[in-house]
Amino acid sequence: MKFYKHNIKALILIMIGLLGSCVEPFEYDSENFEKLIIINSVITDEIKQQEVYITNTTPIDEHYVSPETNAQVTVNDDLGNQYDFIEVEPGKYLSQTSFGAVQGRHYTLHIITSNGREYFSSDVSLVSGKKPVTINPIRRVNDDGIVGVDILVNSFDDSNNSKYYKYEYEETYKIIAPLWNSLDLVPSGFGCGSPFTLVPKQTEQKTCYNTVLSNTIIQTNTVNLNEDRVGDFSVRFIPISNTIIAHRYSILVKQYVQSRDAYAYYEKINKSIQEGNALSQVQTGFVQGNMFSETNTNENVIGYFEVSSVVTNRVFFNFEDIFPGEDKPEKECVLIAPPIAEEGDCTLLPFLEDNHYMYVEDNITNQYGSGPYVITQPNCGDCTREGSTDIPSFWIE
Repeated sequence: MKFYKHNIKALILIMIGLLGSCVEPFEYDSENFEKLIIINSVITDEIKQQEVYITNTTPIDEHYVSPETNAQVTVNDDLGNQYDFIEVEPGKYLSQTSFGAVQGRHYTLHIITSNGREYFSSDVSLVSGKKPVTINPIRRVNDDGIVGVDILVNSFDDSNNSKYYKYEYEETYKIIAPLWNSLDLVPSGFGCGSPFTLVPKQTEQKTCYNTVLSNTIIQTNTVNLNEDRVGDFSVRFIPISNTIIAHRYSILVKQYVQSRDAYAYYEKINKSIQEGNALSQVQTGFVQGNMFSETNTNENVIGYFEVSSVVTNRVFFNFEDIFPGEDKPEKECVLIAPPIAEEGDCTLLPFLEDNHYMYVEDNITNQYGSGPYVITQPNCGDCTREGSTDIPSFWIE
């Protein structure tokens, strides 16, 4: 999922990088598409296998990720240390050994693609400011009048060295299938008129968990403040109607301290996203990062190589903790009770094939149809359609 997250940002950059600074109405022609490389990496001060993501732009009328595979990837520091990376999945490269960025060292990224193209980064160094970050979820009405939970972060650097911050998050939430039943409805014979039997489910399908990563650029700075303090900065707003907070929810927030140049780069990208899209008649032009082609100095290279200190924090809450006495959001579930067969045609069986619909209860009131069983769509009766039954290692009830 993290690979997907980075490519969401990368695909947005495609729109910006290909269009130049024209002000004429944009007419897209896929035959004239120019393939550009996208390189993104944040080396942190955590001792871990660091990550580099390399993909390529794709035409805007084609929806797929184009990873750059079989590249040689290295990070070097100014003391002569070299960290080699290996490809663990298409376009995603991990350092072979764990390491963390060190204060005072300077780092560069070097890439050689499988067809011999070479790319390098500017010399970058770690920005100090490894201070704790706190998370405060509160009930709030946003500027659009929507009630929801606002995830606020607070941080303070008494050395006054941080100034520029970027945030990412991983949200995990519990899913409970609202119309789950411990029994499955299966045919007990052959033919349209054959009876059906209720049998115990073979797998857990009631309670699941799902994790989603942030896919937007979230930044703030304290340049114009009297002190280097981030106060109640919103990193995530979730409307009360969103079912991901219906039960138990957790968010892991990562706070990165950026350099001024890195902050300015992503600020420009974010501004471009907010002001329009690739089909807008006013284009913002190519946004240059700190990655360059050694093979062709005229080649545009999309992306940024960054070295950053990072701190993380996690918070859990239940719906009632934020919204005491208020109604929980509910899934919209369709209930139907089709007859087993009608005018010689199988009616119920097609609904049950491949678990397109799930058994809920016997039909006693005929409220949902004339058939003997009430059934519903799978995400209302089977949580595995939206998550995994594996309980996350960090989960706390």
